[in-house]
Amino acid sequence: MQRSGSAGLGDREHEGKVRVTIRRDDPDVESTFLVDRTEPMLVLDLLLAVRREHDPSLAFRHSCRVAMCNTCGVRVDGEPVLACQVPVLPKRDDLLIEPLEGAPVIRDLIVRIEQLVDGWA
Repeated sequence: MQRSGSAGLGDREHEGKVRVTIRRDDPDVESTFLVDRTEPMLVLDLLLAVRREHDPSLAFRHSCRVAMCNTCGVRVDGEPVLACQVPVLPKRDDLLIEPLEGAPVIRDLIVRIEQLVDGWA
């Protein structure tokens, strides 16, 4: 697996930070970033911080921030979640964020949600 980003920091340098690894459209390539922790912090806040502070090219969807639009779906450590609703708990230092399964990836963390929501109609 190929990795990019800045992940080789010791425990003391990691204090007050969250290490987030993002698997984009190519599942064999990961990017790892160290982001300053805020309280409270949602997965969406973490993604916004990565895009703002480290990689402006990171693509993901978000809209309402209140779990009504369901556009911010991603997998965190293998579990499907809405990024706007899942907190990054204080005891969590590392997260793996990936695109949702079951739909084609358009770019980075964006998937074609039409296939997912057609079954609900």
